[in-house]
Amino acid sequence: MEGVNILGFDTEDALQNSFVIENLRTGAYISVKGDRPAVCNYIPCGKRFISVEPQIEMNIKKGETFKWSNYYEVGVR
Repeated sequence: MEGVNILGFDTEDALQNSFVIENLRTGAYISVKGDRPAVCNYIPCGKRFISVEPQIEMNIKKGETFKWSNYYEVGVR
Protein backbone atom coordinates (compact mmCIF):
# COMPACT_ATOMS: atom_id res chain seq x y z
CA MET A 1 0.00 0.00 0.00
CA GLU A 2 1.29 3.43 -0.85
CA GLY A 3 1.32 6.28 1.58
CA VAL A 4 2.97 9.42 2.87
CA ASN A 5 5.23 9.87 5.89
CA ILE A 6 4.50 13.19 7.62
CA LEU A 7 7.73 14.34 9.28
CA GLY A 8 8.53 16.90 11.96
CA PHE A 9 6.21 15.74 14.75
CA ASP A 10 7.26 15.34 18.38
CA THR A 11 5.98 11.87 19.31
CA GLU A 12 6.00 12.78 23.02
CA ASP A 13 3.74 15.85 22.75
CA ALA A 14 -0.01 15.51 22.14
CA LEU A 15 -0.10 19.11 20.87
CA GLN A 16 2.00 17.93 17.91
CA ASN A 17 -0.65 15.38 16.86
CA SER A 18 -2.35 17.72 14.42
CA PHE A 19 -2.16 18.16 10.67
CA VAL A 20 -4.07 19.33 7.59
CA ILE A 21 -4.11 17.59 4.23
CA GLU A 22 -5.32 19.81 1.39
CA ASN A 23 -5.90 19.36 -2.32
CA LEU A 24 -4.46 22.62 -3.65
CA ARG A 25 -6.28 22.25 -6.96
CA THR A 26 -9.79 21.84 -5.51
CA GLY A 27 -9.36 23.44 -2.07
CA ALA A 28 -10.78 20.33 -0.36
CA TYR A 29 -9.13 19.61 2.98
CA ILE A 30 -9.25 17.49 6.10
CA SER A 31 -7.87 18.71 9.40
CA VAL A 32 -7.05 16.15 12.12
CA LYS A 33 -6.19 16.81 15.77
CA GLY A 34 -5.70 14.17 18.47
CA ASP A 35 -5.43 14.40 22.24
CA ARG A 36 -2.63 11.79 22.50
CA PRO A 37 0.85 11.85 20.95
CA ALA A 38 1.08 10.14 17.57
CA VAL A 39 3.74 7.42 17.42
CA CYS A 40 3.56 6.98 13.67
CA ASN A 41 2.69 9.62 11.12
CA TYR A 42 2.37 7.37 8.09
CA ILE A 43 -0.80 8.19 6.15
CA PRO A 44 -1.93 5.32 3.87
CA CYS A 45 -3.37 6.63 0.62
CA GLY A 46 -4.12 5.58 -2.92
CA LYS A 47 -5.54 6.98 -6.11
CA ARG A 48 -9.03 7.37 -4.63
CA PHE A 49 -8.64 7.22 -0.85
CA ILE A 50 -6.70 8.53 2.12
CA SER A 51 -6.73 7.21 5.69
CA VAL A 52 -6.13 9.91 8.28
CA GLU A 53 -6.34 7.97 11.54
CA PRO A 54 -3.32 8.94 13.69
CA GLN A 55 -1.61 5.95 15.28
CA ILE A 56 -1.12 6.24 19.04
CA GLU A 57 0.54 4.03 21.64
CA MET A 58 -1.70 2.16 24.07
CA ASN A 59 -0.38 0.35 27.14
CA ILE A 60 -3.52 -1.16 28.67
CA LYS A 61 -3.42 -3.68 31.48
CA LYS A 62 -6.14 -6.26 32.02
CA GLY A 63 -9.17 -4.62 33.63
CA GLU A 64 -8.09 -1.07 32.75
CA THR A 65 -9.65 1.29 30.23
CA PHE A 66 -8.06 3.79 27.87
CA LYS A 67 -9.69 6.80 26.23
CA TRP A 68 -8.55 9.06 23.42
CA SER A 69 -10.16 11.45 20.97
CA ASN A 70 -9.45 12.55 17.44
CA TYR A 71 -11.19 15.58 15.97
CA TYR A 72 -11.80 15.92 12.25
CA GLU A 73 -12.82 18.87 10.11
CA VAL A 74 -13.57 18.37 6.42
CA GLY A 75 -14.29 21.24 4.04
CA VAL A 76 -13.48 23.22 0.94
CA ARG A 77 -11.66 26.55 1.06
